[in-house]
Amino acid sequence: MYTKIIGLSIVIALGLISLRKSWVDFLGLISGLIVGGSIVILGDLRAFLPMMIFYLSGSLATKLKYKRKMQKEAAQPKGGARGWQNVWANGLMPVLFLVLWKVLGSERWLFAYLASVSASIADTLSNEIGVLNPSPPRLITKPWVKVDAGISGGVSPLGLLVALIAPFVLGALTGVVSLVGSNPVLFSTITGFFGSMVDSIIGAEWQALYLCPKCSKITESSVHKCGTRAELIKGYRWLSNDLVNLIMSAVSGLVGYLVSIRFI
Repeated sequence: MYTKIIGLSIVIALGLISLRKSWVDFLGLISGLIVGGSIVILGDLRAFLPMMIFYLSGSLATKLKYKRKMQKEAAQPKGGARGWQNVWANGLMPVLFLVLWKVLGSERWLFAYLASVSASIADTLSNEIGVLNPSPPRLITKPWVKVDAGISGGVSPLGLLVALIAPFVLGALTGVVSLVGSNPVLFSTITGFFGSMVDSIIGAEWQALYLCPKCSKITESSVHKCGTRAELIKGYRWLSNDLVNLIMSAVSGLVGYLVSIRFI
């Protein structure tokens, strides 16, 4: 009971700090409190650790060299403050996997939870740090095609390296508190990198991409930052970046569940 009170206190403190530092907007704060609080209640401080590491590292990476990212038009909007859509895109499936773990009692769902968070940290950090790569990224499904930094489906050497290192570190820290069975480092690295690749492939092939008729700039938003309504040039209008993240989180978790039999 006391550990849950401590955990909820940490969630609230992180939320208030996040709002003050503009890591989230108000609705992002409320959503984060719900997601974080649910994880603490369903699990414990050990279960909350991976999500906390993901959130803190992702927030710091988002703010990293923000002005340079703005020059490349690869920065998160609103000064990098995450909204409710982003919170739920990365937080819904981990919570659902913990619910399944709690209801069904199988440790394999705890592996699914870790896989989902590992994919999110690999994807987020590879995106936020990868856009700083000196050379332009290349489309993952067509490596000979260069794309603008920040466009979904684009990968770079720096981004790929981060997509491996981030889940590796997450797995190592998770291993310290013995959240799951044997070799969480290998499990987290494999599922995290896999999830990041899934996100890139979906982003390259099916995510909505728009062209601003005024600036002739490609964007993932239906309204360009100049205020002009952009024209859909690729993908499905309903398939936004947040929805791609949600799909990646779900797929990674389910794959983690399937391969967890090798790690129990």
